[in-house]
Amino acid sequence: MHNGGVAYGDKMVFYMIEDTIETSKSNKRVALVFGGRGVEHQISCLSACRIMRFIKSSFKSPLCIYISRDGGWYFFPSGGMLIASADSVDISSLTPTFPALVKGKSGFLHDGGLIEVDCCIPALHGDFGEDGIVQGALECAKIPYVGQGVLQGALCADKEYTKLVAISEKIPTAPYAVYRKSVYEKSEAEKALAEAKSSFGYPMFIKPAGLGSSFGDCGVRTDEEFHEALKNALEICHGKVLIEKLISAELELECAFLDGENKIVTEPSSVSVAGGCYDFKRKYIDKSAKTKVTAEIDENLKALAKEYSKKLVDRLSLLDLARIDFFLADGKLYFNEINTFPGFTEDSLYEKMLKEVGIDGEALIRRLVSLAEARRNDRYI
Repeated sequence: MHNGGVAYGDKMVFYMIEDTIETSKSNKRVALVFGGRGVEHQISCLSACRIMRFIKSSFKSPLCIYISRDGGWYFFPSGGMLIASADSVDISSLTPTFPALVKGKSGFLHDGGLIEVDCCIPALHGDFGEDGIVQGALECAKIPYVGQGVLQGALCADKEYTKLVAISEKIPTAPYAVYRKSVYEKSEAEKALAEAKSSFGYPMFIKPAGLGSSFGDCGVRTDEEFHEALKNALEICHGKVLIEKLISAELELECAFLDGENKIVTEPSSVSVAGGCYDFKRKYIDKSAKTKVTAEIDENLKALAKEYSKKLVDRLSLLDLARIDFFLADGKLYFNEINTFPGFTEDSLYEKMLKEVGIDGEALIRRLVSLAEARRNDRYI
């Protein structure tokens, strides 16, 4: 078995996949898709490293599919390679592929033929991953996949629309305004700023409406800071920026959802950050945030977080897995956002919360694959 960050020719990639399959434990073939065009490309690679280990414990070694930053789909060596370093891979040496339906068979194109799969795990985060775009391609190929359908993914990926659903359920959210242009325009920015000032005033919080991992998020307290933060957010998002009242949260709370015959919504975990928000740096670089798998808060607040989470799961018809996030400020809960494919890195809380209720990582992946396969002919489109 080859490993390391070396380049593989087309046939070697194919035969390495086939050789791995022949010596594996199970007959099920799971495709693991990772990378992606979005800004959370590298986080996806980190999640895929961990998910790969769980897949290998119960199924055949996964058929690894890497989506490059420019959107190309490629077979990726499934041996011992550290896929967290996928950015350094020479994609010119990899075999292109794409999900397809050929003569009633579903799988991924290869060398004029097809490698069939039983299920796909799109371990993708944020834009071009959780927003229904990749899921649409899998739907067209009739490949069962883990996670939300196209509609649920698109709704949850757009923070404005998710807020509207929460408001319809009488779940408190931070007051907000929206900037809807794809580029910075001073006159439109001034209109959005005037609306925000009239509604709630400073301090405010600027964030792209369709990204995760706190990319482009920024607190602002002056007009100058507002315009600078808006410009920065527009450089990495796709045409919509949320302008919220900044909630000075004592804690950020997260509830894990897992679908199945007995649906699970866990008690909330907590994240606390001294002197700031739970941004990308604190999540993945200095890891200065303090987390607790079970939040040390009043039992009534725990119950309310679960109640709100269940309402959102039901109203949005969420499938398989999700993480529902809240702010806790002055004894009051505010809905923040829904993460429809939570991170699976070593530090991610989603897996830890489920472990608290008796479901470890291997059991989690088995359950998710089973849920996806059960919808083979009953997918939301």
